[in-house]
Amino acid sequence: MQKNVKNICDRGNNILDEKSTNQREWEVAIENLLRSGNPFQALSLAQKAMNLFPKEDFFVHRVIRSLINTGNIVEARSILEDRYPNLLLIKDLANVDYAKFDEETVGLFGRVYKEIWKTSGNLEDTLFCRNIYYYGYLTQKSYWCAINAAMMSLASNEREEARKLAQETLTMCQQRTDTADEERFWLEATMGEANLILERYNEAILCYQRAIKHTNNRFDQAKSSLQQLFLYRDYNLVTIPKDIVNQLTAILQPPVVVIFSGHMIDAVDREEPRFPAEIEEPIKVAIKDKIKEIDAKIGYCSAANGADLLFIECMLEVGAEVNIVLPFNKKDFIRTSVAHAGKTWVERFEKALHLASSVRYVTKEDYLGSDSLFEYANNIIKGLAILRSEELLTEPKFLSVVDPLSHSLVGGAISNSRNWGKGFYTIEYIDVREIREKAIEAKDNITSTSKEKVSKMLSMEDNSSREVYAFLFADIVEYSKIGERDFPKYLAFIQEIAKNLEEHVKEEVIVNTWGDAIFIFMKSTVSMLDYALKLNSFIKEQSTTNSLKMRIALHAGPAFYAEDPFTKRANLYGTHVTMAARLEPVTLPNHVYASELFVAHLFSEQVERDQCVARIDQDYKLEFVGTKELHKNYGQQAIYHIRRKTRFERDIEHNNI
Repeated sequence: MQKNVKNICDRGNNILDEKSTNQREWEVAIENLLRSGNPFQALSLAQKAMNLFPKEDFFVHRVIRSLINTGNIVEARSILEDRYPNLLLIKDLANVDYAKFDEETVGLFGRVYKEIWKTSGNLEDTLFCRNIYYYGYLTQKSYWCAINAAMMSLASNEREEARKLAQETLTMCQQRTDTADEERFWLEATMGEANLILERYNEAILCYQRAIKHTNNRFDQAKSSLQQLFLYRDYNLVTIPKDIVNQLTAILQPPVVVIFSGHMIDAVDREEPRFPAEIEEPIKVAIKDKIKEIDAKIGYCSAANGADLLFIECMLEVGAEVNIVLPFNKKDFIRTSVAHAGKTWVERFEKALHLASSVRYVTKEDYLGSDSLFEYANNIIKGLAILRSEELLTEPKFLSVVDPLSHSLVGGAISNSRNWGKGFYTIEYIDVREIREKAIEAKDNITSTSKEKVSKMLSMEDNSSREVYAFLFADIVEYSKIGERDFPKYLAFIQEIAKNLEEHVKEEVIVNTWGDAIFIFMKSTVSMLDYALKLNSFIKEQSTTNSLKMRIALHAGPAFYAEDPFTKRANLYGTHVTMAARLEPVTLPNHVYASELFVAHLFSEQVERDQCVARIDQDYKLEFVGTKELHKNYGQQAIYHIRRKTRFERDIEHNNI
């Protein structure tokens, strides 16, 4: 368990002017993101702040914390050991007098090695981690280092030592009575954990019940305690009765993440009313009631007039977090999805974007009549919500405001809610038809009051078609250094890659090559990831007989499909193809990197395919690299490293240890 050692401020607006040179503003923004359980954005800001304020340990620590929380342990360890090389002295407790470090630095070092132990199960890693925390306990009299030393003593099968440390932890915590509210959570949660080790389950429940009263809507605190609880259970460190685990899970319940979708206000040329402007207020009341009923804390949605903006306004009114995803540039979105309901809705749209915690554009290009962009944005919304939910150890809910009998359109609210989860996830409906019919009974003058005809407006668009594809770009590292003598080996290597592709990809796939570069595209992100991981494994296996290495980058987005006029072969064109190509050069050798858009689309596709996306059901692991500058100054992109799980990780998840 880790506590915050620097009190910043309560959770508030996460928006930061990144041109600011005010250190305090950066500290507040980063800490707010971490507290709200959003380490992905926190990492991106912390990396920039670390470069802006290189001497400040605060930002180094926040980068490391964010990397740990997003699963990138290799990078966290590298930064930590580069910054504090003497930390390795702690490996031998005989050096305790020679290594002087503060409580937070030691705690982060311990967390890194706890994650390494969780991956490897190696006894040496276990003992090293225990020694790190034991050092923090000895030198800092830190209760949270003490409780983690107790946990790692259990992991190294030193059960009596673990019980002794747990009892000493309780004593330390009970002596600290005049603590601030924030500190109180960690004290109570730590005492709860100590009681679990001592098998005093009723006392543990009381401690966690007291702890949860001091979270002040900080999502990271309950999540940290929940992670600890699951570690004891999943790694068989303590045999906790199932009913106790269930009670504690209910106490530490994570925030509810909601995906939202709903109808727009009717256009003036709509023949039959669906969402007439006159029922705006009862729809808003229904949304507000549903938000309260499911206790929604985090929302992901678009921002069209009607239901979307009503949801955003209701969420903001209760202090919840809102994340907006738009399918194309702002100007075209206002024209296609906001302005036809009137000037007031445009003003509400602008206000929503200003107050939202985040606003993403899946493409910043024009609409061009491609309705597939609406569907693509819907998939990204779902995927981002699933990604955030998994980070918070919960599952997303879907809230849909629709007329269930209305016609389904590509990218519309009806098609968006169909097949959601297929039993894996919860979906909540607000029936627009029912609300409309009640309004008609009460007042028989329901009409549309939209200002423009959507059909006329959209008919003015260029109907050039774009479809969404998964892209793979790969190249051989240091290809230009391959000498003539070694080219036969290289050609044999490429032939094996081609054979590998034929064996493992069963759906339609198109491959283009030039020099050492390979460009593959297909419709499915699930199939593309499967192939990318198999290709990477194959390359690593081959590296035992040759020194060739490969970078593999994955992306997904809209593109134009056409025949190359020179080669007469099928090819893709568009800004997202270029983005995928620019991602590949910043990928580490023998790694698979993927854009955030690829990962989000992957999660959404798994749901559509009737596949649960819970980590236990997948053979891969995500590690957030951060927001990186793409090659040739092609902007920035949030990037993930995707790898196969280790055998120990799989065994732990399936309780095979």
